[in-house]
Amino acid sequence: MLVRKVDVIRDYKKLDSKTKNYLIPLEVICRHYVSGSLHDRLKDGRVDPKSLGFSAVPKYGERLPEPLFEVTTKLEEVDRNLDEAEALRISGLSKSEMATIREAVLKIDGQIAREVGSAASSTSTARRSSRSTRSAR
Repeated sequence: MLVRKVDVIRDYKKLDSKTKNYLIPLEVICRHYVSGSLHDRLKDGRVDPKSLGFSAVPKYGERLPEPLFEVTTKLEEVDRNLDEAEALRISGLSKSEMATIREAVLKIDGQIAREVGSAASSTSTARRSSRSTRSAR
């Protein structure tokens, strides 16, 4: 693996479209289920359930109707959820670059989901075959 040293710039004001070779101070999260901080934000009203396709606060662990792409800070003492405008402002990214990141994350996440689903399906089939073989003895 080729690794290149990058600058870690903690002062967001120093990041813009001209800044090169720096760590983008964001974490991207792709959620499929209501859990963790998302559940907390739904319960205390910071996130409207309707914005996620629910009529009321969903149960912990409930599957989201669509994958949810979220962005948080990464270089702060405590990660903060960000809206797109603030994420763009503090990262020095353009809307187009953020859209490319979102697209890549959703594509990678979809591939992982397919592979996990395929592996789970294969394991399930192997277990059924194993049970059938044992039952036939």
